[in-house]
Amino acid sequence: MVATGEAYSSAYPNLYIECKKRSLKEFGDFAIRKLAKTFDLLVIYHPFVGFSADDGCLIPLDEHINSAFLEYQVANSVGKSHIVDNYNRH
Repeated sequence: MVATGEAYSSAYPNLYIECKKRSLKEFGDFAIRKLAKTFDLLVIYHPFVGFSADDGCLIPLDEHINSAFLEYQVANSVGKSHIVDNYNRH
């Protein structure tokens, strides 16, 4: 993620991306709600998807990203991994 952020920022110098890594303990203990107040984009482990959807602390990407791009992601995901991250979505 850090390397991807650096590469993207190099390609788009007017955009700043800061990636922060967390320890495994922080990963399990630090509330998603607090992270959502601090960062514009989170990469989270799928057990937190259900909580985030029910809590409303995150917004669904499909409301803010081009549908053609999302359809490409569905078509090119490994197995049914895309379905895991579509908790309670129709």
